[in-house]
Amino acid sequence: MTGIITKIDPPKENSWHSGVFIRIYFKMEDGSWAQTDVVPDFRNYVYWKPIIESGLDTQVSDLVYKSKSKIDADCQPRITGKSNNYSPQTQFSL
Repeated sequence: MTGIITKIDPPKENSWHSGVFIRIYFKMEDGSWAQTDVVPDFRNYVYWKPIIESGLDTQVSDLVYKSKSKIDADCQPRITGKSNNYSPQTQFSL
């Protein structure tokens, strides 16, 4: 599945794991919305770091649903381009 990043929240304290998580929001190719939570201390962060650094309006493919509106953070997404269809809501630097 393909989606475009519409928002990236700043790192937040994680209540179930010592450390922080970053929530990423997507507008999916079918028009639905989805999100995922990425923990920089987890092994899957290697796949998400370049996507987060690429920022808003990044088109991402190979997204896999974990549930109805939740993307599995263990999938191996890849950047496929940029879109200028959305206005930025939040952007931060790592």
